Amino acid sequence: MSAQTKETLLILCDISGYTRFMLTNWEAEAHAHTIVFDLIRSAVEAAKPPLEVTKLEGDAVFLYALVEGTRERRDKICREALTGLDAMFRAYDAKLRELARGNLCPCGACMHIERLRLKAVVHSGSAVFDRIGRFDELSGPDVILVHRLLKNSIERDSYILLTDAAAIEAAACHPAVGETVTESYDGIGQVNGAIFMPPLLGETAEPSHDASNRIPSFASRASRLLSLSARSILMRLRIMRSPVYTNMP
Repeated sequence: MSAQTKETLLILCDISGYTRFMLTNWEAEAHAHTIVFDLIRSAVEAAKPPLEVTKLEGDAVFLYALVEGTRERRDKICREALTGLDAMFRAYDAKLRELARGNLCPCGACMHIERLRLKAVVHSGSAVFDRIGRFDELSGPDVILVHRLLKNSIERDSYILLTDAAAIEAAACHPAVGETVTESYDGIGQVNGAIFMPPLLGETAEPSHDASNRIPSFASRASRLLSLSARSILMRLRIMRSPVYTNMP
C-alpha cells in the first residue's frame, strides 16, 4: 500500500523526570522499569477512539486522531480526542497514587514514584502514513514538530501544551488557560501555543467508597514487594528481561 498524507491531531505524552529517575535509581533497575511500565500501560489502556496509539517510545506514548469530514465532524473528533487525553491523565494519576499508597519497598525508585508526572504536547497538521507490517508509521514536518515540542521552556512537571493549530477546540474541554507560550526551533522557526492544566484525579474526583480507592492492605503491599524483588532477581540472573517498549499492534 502506498504512503498516504492525512490530516491528523498529533499527541505525544511523556513522563517528566524519566531520565533522572532511571539514572538515579540504576541500582533498583527492575523496580524502576516496572514502575514506568505500569504507569505507561495505565495511560495507554485509557486511550479510546478516536485516539489511536501508534508507538511507544521509551517513556513516551505517540498517538493520533484522524481529522476528516465536515467542519462539524472535525470539531467533534478534536473534542473527543482531547477528552480522551484527559482520561489518560486521570488513569495515569490514579495508577501513580495506587503505586505510592501500596509501596513497602525502601529502594530509591519505589520511594520516589510521585516524582514521575505526565505531560503532553498536541499539534494539528498532516502526517504521511506508511503501513509497515502491523504498524502505522507516521512521518513529516508536523510529526517532527510535535516531538521537538517536548523540549520546551515550560518549567512545570505536568501540563498539556497545545499549539495554536490545535487549540481551536481546546476551550471546550479546558476552559481555563494557564498562559500562552512561544518556542523557537532550528529549521522550524517560532511556534506559538497555550498551556492547559490537565485534570488530576486527586483534584477533580469526588471521594469514592469503592474498594479500588481504599488504601491497600499490608498483605497486598507485601505481595507487590515480593513480586518486585522476584523480578529483580530474575532480571539479574538474565532469566527475565527488562520490560521492552515497542510499537503497539
